[in-house]
Amino acid sequence: MNTIIAALAAVPRIVVRGIVALSALCAIAALAVAIDPTWIESVLGASPDGGSGEAEWALVLGLAAASLTLAVMALAAIRSRRSVAIAR
Repeated sequence: MNTIIAALAAVPRIVVRGIVALSALCAIAALAVAIDPTWIESVLGASPDGGSGEAEWALVLGLAAASLTLAVMALAAIRSRRSVAIAR
């Protein structure tokens, strides 16, 4: 466990900020697809799921899961950095 904390604490701040930004981008994209799911058919000119909407909701769920995972990773890195700084 201490090695994981030390490894997360060693992640540079710029990388953590990039993870946070990517998490926010995934959340915004998931929200955009949830609000207007038909843009995929408009852009592609085809309906990948035959008009049922399953592909759009799969995309929303995938983007939301990616956003949540990235946010947890960033939070873990930030907390481990603080715990290592307090321990010193």
